[in-house]
Amino acid sequence: MRILKLRFKNLNSLAGEWSIDFTHPAYVSSGIFAITGPTGSGKTTILDAICLALYGQTPRLKTISKSTNEIMTRNTAECFAEVEFESQIGRFICHWSQRRAYKKPEGELQPPKHEIADKISGKVLENKLQRVAGKVIETTGLDFSQFTRSILLAQGDFAAFLNANPDERAPILEKITGTAIYSEISKKVHERNTLEAGKRSEIQDRIGILDILSPEEVSALKRDFTDIGEAIRKKSSERDLLRRSAEWLQQLSRLEVEIEALGEEKRLLEVKRSDAAPDLALLARAKKCQPFEETYRDLTSSRNLSETYDTEIIAAREQMDGTQVSYTASLKAYESARQRYESLKAAAEEEKQVFIRVRNLDTRIHEIKDQITEKKIELEKGEASLQQCIRNITRETERDKEKKAELARAITYLEEHPKDSLLRENVSGLGEKMRHYEQLTRRLLSNRDQLASQTAEVERLKKAHEAQRTLLEEKDQEFQEATAAVRMIEETTDQLLDYRKPGFWQACVASLKERRTKLEAELKIHDAIEQIGVKIREREDHQDQLKEEIAKKREILSGLKREQDLKEEIRARIETNLALLHRIKSLEEARSHLVEGDPCPLCGSPDHPYARKTIPPPRAVESEWAGIKEELRILSDQVRQTELSLSQSETILSSDKRAVTEQRDRIRELLDESAFGFEDIGFVTNSSFLKKSLSHALTLCEVHSAWCSEIVASYEGIVPRLKDATDAATRIKESLSCHQTAFGNLDVSLKIRSNTLYDLEQQVASDAEELARLYQEVATQLQGFGMTFTEGTSIVGILESLEKRKREFEKMANRKTDIEKEIDLIAGSILNHQKQMEDTRVAVASQVQGISEKEEVFVALDHERKELFGTRDPDREEKRSAEELRSAEKQFREASSASKEYEIRITTLQEQIEKKSGTLEQILITVRDHTSSFLAGIQKAGFSGEEEFIASRMPRDRFEVLEKRETDLIFEERDLSSRIKERTTALSYERSRNLTDKSPDTLEEEISSLESDITGLHQEQGSIRQKVTDHEARVTHQNELLQALQMQEAECLRWEKLHDLIGSSDGKKFRVFAQGLTFDRLIAHANRHLRKMSDRYFLIRSGRSSLDLDIVDNYQAGEIRSTKNLSGGESFIVSLSLALGLSGMASRNVRIDSLFLDEGFGTLDSETLEVALETLSTLQQEGKIIGIISHVPALKERIPTKIMVEKMTGGRSRLKAPGCRAHGTS
Repeated sequence: MRILKLRFKNLNSLAGEWSIDFTHPAYVSSGIFAITGPTGSGKTTILDAICLALYGQTPRLKTISKSTNEIMTRNTAECFAEVEFESQIGRFICHWSQRRAYKKPEGELQPPKHEIADKISGKVLENKLQRVAGKVIETTGLDFSQFTRSILLAQGDFAAFLNANPDERAPILEKITGTAIYSEISKKVHERNTLEAGKRSEIQDRIGILDILSPEEVSALKRDFTDIGEAIRKKSSERDLLRRSAEWLQQLSRLEVEIEALGEEKRLLEVKRSDAAPDLALLARAKKCQPFEETYRDLTSSRNLSETYDTEIIAAREQMDGTQVSYTASLKAYESARQRYESLKAAAEEEKQVFIRVRNLDTRIHEIKDQITEKKIELEKGEASLQQCIRNITRETERDKEKKAELARAITYLEEHPKDSLLRENVSGLGEKMRHYEQLTRRLLSNRDQLASQTAEVERLKKAHEAQRTLLEEKDQEFQEATAAVRMIEETTDQLLDYRKPGFWQACVASLKERRTKLEAELKIHDAIEQIGVKIREREDHQDQLKEEIAKKREILSGLKREQDLKEEIRARIETNLALLHRIKSLEEARSHLVEGDPCPLCGSPDHPYARKTIPPPRAVESEWAGIKEELRILSDQVRQTELSLSQSETILSSDKRAVTEQRDRIRELLDESAFGFEDIGFVTNSSFLKKSLSHALTLCEVHSAWCSEIVASYEGIVPRLKDATDAATRIKESLSCHQTAFGNLDVSLKIRSNTLYDLEQQVASDAEELARLYQEVATQLQGFGMTFTEGTSIVGILESLEKRKREFEKMANRKTDIEKEIDLIAGSILNHQKQMEDTRVAVASQVQGISEKEEVFVALDHERKELFGTRDPDREEKRSAEELRSAEKQFREASSASKEYEIRITTLQEQIEKKSGTLEQILITVRDHTSSFLAGIQKAGFSGEEEFIASRMPRDRFEVLEKRETDLIFEERDLSSRIKERTTALSYERSRNLTDKSPDTLEEEISSLESDITGLHQEQGSIRQKVTDHEARVTHQNELLQALQMQEAECLRWEKLHDLIGSSDGKKFRVFAQGLTFDRLIAHANRHLRKMSDRYFLIRSGRSSLDLDIVDNYQAGEIRSTKNLSGGESFIVSLSLALGLSGMASRNVRIDSLFLDEGFGTLDSETLEVALETLSTLQQEGKIIGIISHVPALKERIPTKIMVEKMTGGRSRLKAPGCRAHGTS
């Protein structure tokens, strides 16, 4: 990473905006530069600006936020820092800033802003305050801690590492190189090993408490279970036989009651038939109208349509007459608009050329006018500037006289107070000693008071300590008694719960409750399925009857249709004969002219049978035709009635089938809800054994639930007693713990107070000795400035007096320098003003001549324009002409469009009238034909005319209601007859079975006795099943635990091996190993840099501990020395080597091309300093640029490239350096 440019504003003493370009040739060529300046001038602020721009914090101030900002220059409203840097992935700019509200120095601090952008593309990569630091780490490869260890190096931090003992060196190495993670890994391995061992012990304990039956016990239980099952099957068979007999008696009684109820239904149905007779008569008349309904609707529709067309034709003819008049008027308007439009168009073309000439003249006139105005303004400015130059010269001359007088006064003051110049170096140290003297005096008095109070407090604590020991022994006895009471109650609880957990019995109760709920649901499902099965059987019987009835109706319908087809053939032949007879009759006159043997002029036949008056009479044929038509009508009614009846029967059959399917689907849904998963619907609907088994299981469940509930209730009664005893023991234990804590606190307090008392005694003696020494030093220094110092003298007054004298002297010295600079500036300003005055006079004369020439051109152009167009506005005239032309064009187009529209409308109306007239003629012909055929048809059906037909019609909804009523009566009569027959047959069949001669009460008593025996056997069998189930569950659980134990053993072995290698409770084992490796790397890096500075020394790892450090002295025959014996200069060289080594390690794999050392080189002699600088200079070969902050004069002379920080007045500073520029002041 390389720092390329730095820009900042208002940071500490460096007020204003500054920028430093580190790519300047001066920095690149030498590779090393110094940052110099007085103490407190702001040298380190340059490094703070780099950290602030990148990470939003500095090594001295850490994070800067809205609540605090101590780096912003005082009395300024904003500050920022911006750095341009280059890394392995590109070039970037990072900017940090903060301002005060309203940009006022007294405004409230606003939240800081931070962003990073790509230098090449300018794209902002991140501007969220919390995320920018992460993006900087991503682009640089360094976090803030690594940056301050690898790029900004301070010797003090690494000297602490060099001089620390091994135990103190470990955390320092962790902090610098980030090896603390290994300590955490060691602790985590130890914790995980302990956790896995605990899991293994827990599994072993769980295996040990399992109660497993022997194989002999399991075999005996299974034999007992089989024997009981055989006994249950025998008794269940006897019980089922008795149940069937009882059900047979109930069926006989039910059938007799149903037959009696069906007789009553038959009587009510006859009454219902008689009540419906009038409505059925009306229905019969309405049915006669049905064949003509469609014809009548068509006839009515044709009549209405003819009236509509007639009305529309009249309206269209009236509309066409009005449109013809409007068309004539539109033609006249069209011709007038056309003539006006062509006239205006020709006039517009002539005016267009005039407008162009006028606009050109106006443009030139305005240009000349603007030029004249501008020159007059410049003339006025020049004259004003001339007068201002004269005033400036006069003012600067007066200032020069005043400054020279002020300079004389400053020189006189400095000559009169020569001793005050020493205050600049001495007043700070003297003030520090005097303040330290005052603090030491106050501390001595305070310590003496504390010494007396601490002595009394130690005596009081000794008495309280003894009293607390006696009370602690009493509380311990109470706790032992309470613990014994708790153990007794816990033993009683374990016996009650059969040494099982309470959750086991509570789970049993919950499980049995859930099982009972499921069994009750199964019983309900079984009852519902049984009821649906009865309904299905009834509907299937009804379907068989309907199928027989439908087969008969289909046979009848087939016969009727065959007869109908035969009658239709006869009717067709009669109609043909009748038509021939009428045809023969119509040719009577032609037959009178026929001659026997001559060909007929119509058919050409020579034979003329009807010419001899042998025409058969047509009346007999017509009578035969009417008879066959009546027979066809009767057959058609019979076919329709039969089809209707057949359709109704099929509908009922289909409805029954759907109902059976839905009921079977409902049974399947109930079976899906069942927990047994039956698939055979017939088995479930007819099985009484299943229901009895479910009832028996429910009884067993209730018995077991009561037993488990009793145990849970007993346990819940003991729990309060156990809780009270436990709470009492806990309270006593807490009290005991409190007393133990109090005793421990008293013991610790006594020790602390005793140690404090000893420390105070030592401190009082030391402070008295130090106070006497300070008094002598301060009195001696003040005597040199003509002041005396006694024990009662006010230190604040003395310091204020000295500070005042120092400030006054510095003020006069600075003022003298400033006045001399101002006098030089004033002289230069007077010369500049004189030169400016002469230049201004020449410019004014030139401007006057130019204005005169432009005015002559303006007059000529204005005269030409008025002669051509007067004072009129060409834009307004052109707009008026264009508006007239557009209006005329619009009128012309509207007139043309109107005439065409009227022409199209007339044509359209003529076509509509012709089309509708033709359609109306066809409709009238259709109405006449339909009317004649309709009247003929209804008369044949028995209606006297159209009025009687209309009166006999019935609304469709009422017709459907009456027709449904008639159908319902028919079906009810048939259904009732079928049910009476079915019940009578069933009663005869049941009586023939004769299953028993016992009474129902006797059968019920015998069934109850058998069910009681079966229930007892089921309970016994369920108890055996539960024992076997529990045993199998425990065996399965044991196998699972054994398998889990095997897996856990493998896991424990893996973690134990890892724990033996690196695990420890304090994390030391792995940390020491990792730090040893890291320490070796550090020594290798440091020796590489140390060899460049000196061939005498070589760092090695000491054998005393893994983090101890020794040095090999090659000048002493390779003697190994401790680093504690190094001199100041030697320590610096080794510290610098370690610093550079640690810089390489902290930066990981990131290339570091910029390095800053905030370092004091004052401990080095000239030769060692030269070696150190040569070593740092060699880093240039690696492409590095090194900046050094130092006060050493030899270092300043040795390094040619410098950034100088100079102190100014008011606590401000400024920068002077190659590539450094000030952008302004604040």
